[in-house]
Amino acid sequence: MKYLKNKKGFTLIELLVVIAIIGILASIVLVSINSARKKSRDATRMADLRQIAMALEMYYDSNGSYPNRHAYTTAVNCGSNWCNLESDLSAYISHLPRDPLGLQNTYRYHYDGGEADDYPGYGLMARFEHSGNYHLVNEDGGYYQGNDCCYYEIGPEPSNDAPGINWWGD
Repeated sequence: MKYLKNKKGFTLIELLVVIAIIGILASIVLVSINSARKKSRDATRMADLRQIAMALEMYYDSNGSYPNRHAYTTAVNCGSNWCNLESDLSAYISHLPRDPLGLQNTYRYHYDGGEADDYPGYGLMARFEHSGNYHLVNEDGGYYQGNDCCYYEIGPEPSNDAPGINWWGD
């Protein structure tokens, strides 16, 4: 019996408790990392819209108007007129961005501009992935909470989420 009393080591219960604690800590870290990734992709979406807006302003300086298009990305490569808009802006931007997550239909970019809607401006919109990212928005854009998450808009003609206006989900 003297041998068992002097034996050093961990019991099975002690090992299981340590493994459970490590598992809980690992899950907390993974949730934090996932949240940071969402925030990063939303920041990328905002930067993409600003990049498109700069190309649109250069287009306007050269042509006196914005491209007369209603375009957005979808799961299909060119979406709805997205490649046509890319062609319109080819002198000012090498290619129009696609969603960083690759889910063009879920987190799509949307452009509405020119005289197509009887207003000579444009609006650009992207859907955010994380509803808590409204703090990323500064004074040059708008943040709107929808039923399925939230949207970021920039441009001289944003929809401002007015009742009855849904140019996002066409």
